[in-house]
Amino acid sequence: MARVKNGLLGMVTGKIGPLVVYSMHGKVYARTTPSVVSGKLRSLAQQAQNYKLKLITGLLNSCIDFIKIGYRAKSIIHNKTTHNLSQSYHLKHGVTGTFPEQQINWEMVQLSSGSLPAPENLTVSLQDQNITLHWETKTKLMHDEANQQTMILLYCTDTQQVYSEIYKGSKKDRQQTLALKTRTELGYTYHLYFCFKNLLNDEVSDSVYGGCLRP
Repeated sequence: MARVKNGLLGMVTGKIGPLVVYSMHGKVYARTTPSVVSGKLRSLAQQAQNYKLKLITGLLNSCIDFIKIGYRAKSIIHNKTTHNLSQSYHLKHGVTGTFPEQQINWEMVQLSSGSLPAPENLTVSLQDQNITLHWETKTKLMHDEANQQTMILLYCTDTQQVYSEIYKGSKKDRQQTLALKTRTELGYTYHLYFCFKNLLNDEVSDSVYGGCLRP
């Protein structure tokens, strides 16, 4: 059902028949809803695409808070949601293998995308329950780094849950230690992602894959 804002002459939002009207970033958009075809067997290509979407949706839903920050700048530029931008990228690059053996391509996952220089030569070491990251950057002037903080995300493949630290470290420090909270996290498999974020605006770097960890 559609809703009219500010009286009869106001903006319409919601569903009118096959048309959906919505606003984003101060602009109004309209799109048609997809037609539903039932009772037909899906082709192998359709099944593969549906399974790929299922894999990607599960991953992105778990990382939604990180992605909202990591794709915000691009969402404003392209007038698209952070979810749609991230989903579009991962449908193209985030799944490997052929149906029904498809799986997430963890090295290609990108949880942030932006114009800041990305971390270089990232190394990740694990000792006891501490994960230590070391990195290098192209930036030479320290004042260029003063407002850039780190964002770290660990994705657990066993539980589909994430553990993240946002704005807890500084780019200029060139290292950061992440302490796992409880011993119940031992024995699980994690994939680590790391990026920089400018605190003064929406600028971020592309996220960098830190590898697979098993504490």
